[in-house]
Amino acid sequence: MNLILDALAWIFSGDLGRGVDPIAVALAQHLAYTAVSVLIAAAIAVPLGWLIGHTGRGRDVAVAISGAARAIPSFGLLLLLVLLIGVLHKPEAAVISYVLLAIPSILAGAYSGFEAIDRDVIGASRAIGMTGWQILWRVEAPLGLPLLVAGLRAATLQVVATVTIGAYVGLGGLGQYIIAGIPLRRYDMVLGGAILVAVLALVLDGVFALLQRASVPRGVRAGRATGPGASRMPRGEASASAGTDEPRTHERTTAHQTRITHNPHQKESTMFTAKRGRIAGALAAVGIAALALAGCASSDPLDPGADGTATEDASDTIVVGSQAYYSNEIIAEIYAQALENAGFTVERQFNIGQRDAYIPALENGEVDLFPEYTGNLLQFFDPDTEARTSEDVFAALPDALPEGLTVLDQSSATDQDSYTVTAAFAQQHSLKQIGDLANVDVPLILGGAPELAERPYGPTGLKVLYGVEVEFKATGDTTVEDLVAGTVNVANVYTADPRIQTQDLVVLDDPKGLFLASNVVPLVNADIADQIADVINAVSAALTPEGLVALNVQSTEDQLSPADIATQWLEENGLL
Repeated sequence: MNLILDALAWIFSGDLGRGVDPIAVALAQHLAYTAVSVLIAAAIAVPLGWLIGHTGRGRDVAVAISGAARAIPSFGLLLLLVLLIGVLHKPEAAVISYVLLAIPSILAGAYSGFEAIDRDVIGASRAIGMTGWQILWRVEAPLGLPLLVAGLRAATLQVVATVTIGAYVGLGGLGQYIIAGIPLRRYDMVLGGAILVAVLALVLDGVFALLQRASVPRGVRAGRATGPGASRMPRGEASASAGTDEPRTHERTTAHQTRITHNPHQKESTMFTAKRGRIAGALAAVGIAALALAGCASSDPLDPGADGTATEDASDTIVVGSQAYYSNEIIAEIYAQALENAGFTVERQFNIGQRDAYIPALENGEVDLFPEYTGNLLQFFDPDTEARTSEDVFAALPDALPEGLTVLDQSSATDQDSYTVTAAFAQQHSLKQIGDLANVDVPLILGGAPELAERPYGPTGLKVLYGVEVEFKATGDTTVEDLVAGTVNVANVYTADPRIQTQDLVVLDDPKGLFLASNVVPLVNADIADQIADVINAVSAALTPEGLVALNVQSTEDQLSPADIATQWLEENGLL
């Protein structure tokens, strides 16, 4: 239970870490996106659902569209809309994606609420002379309201969960603690963020449960209280027992309102809604429990063997991993194909994530070989290192690495962090090196991955080494797009990124060595280093800075797959 206690301590500590908003601000952002999205979705889906329920037409089409909308992957939809609409309109793109995901539940609640009404009630309404609009507003809408509220309830929970991933593209909300915490291995922050989202979902679910109960018309509630026998009483007996001579129309309406409560379709829908609410709560609890158990476990849950040892078959296989970064995956694929050409059996474990996630996999033997970058790797294990040049950094690595890991020959190719600006911004403010940023007379907003806020070369390093103060904005995968659009004016971009050329960007010189030299280097399990050294060292010797940029251009501009790029490069360099 230590992780749960750590998460709760993180929530109440007030020390949330750099680069994230206070909980009150994040909660307000989360609620704002949820409320706006659900209201827009309701404005679209409720009239359409009522039309379908009132006329009985278009139900099959609505069901098909709703089913297709539910199948859309929310994360992919969000990223697609951000890229299509542009990073200047991230909030609008996010709201559109949330609205599309909320519409199906609201639409289903609107038309199923009308469909659940006993047709005799509609017939009675027409019999007393009510018009179509009167039937809609005075009969169908009030009686269908409980199921409509149930649809709003389901849609709200869906949006609350989906708003969490908006933090991936820098939109804030409670999800920012999860997105920022994962690469930093701040599991207290990750679980704390998950708890906050779960609590918000449960609170909103409780509010809608009360609204759903309150939305049942008084006549229906009275019929429920009276019981099913009341509707079966002859009209004369009902009037006599009441001691009054009520109008016939009132008797008929009351009887049919009572009958609606015993409509099997409405019972079924209500039971389904209640069950869905219980399932949602149970899933939230299970998710939290799973994270807690993972944190309390003494062993790595990703370890392939319970005792930390690999199987006999696995020991004959070289497992090659890569970061969730296209350039790194290309190099990993080159390693893998070179090894296969030399007769080794290779397993690929690509797109593992950032350094905080894959280093433990290397240490426990789950991954054997990984393309790395010397400077960032050294600084990961030795944040206070004074090494700066390529040679000094590479020489310092063996002593800094944990037991069981080693590096092979480094390449001349570099793909290191940099601080980059647009050419127009550089010209306007006469920027050539990082220190020149201190003379800029407009607020500086630094964009980058969420974990940059905690890195030694992040905002703190900028201030200490160069005296440059910046506001940090987590921009994630859209960092370059944000820089070009102007939502940030300084960005953390890798030097081998081809967009530096294609988007007319300027890399600022780093004379004081804020960023360590980062040559491409194979990080390998020491037990197999000698077996694969000849093959992998030959790859490193052939990989040049210009060659690495060309590989990246083939990926981003020519849209070739990593496998095709690797094969072509190995053939051109006589290694295949």
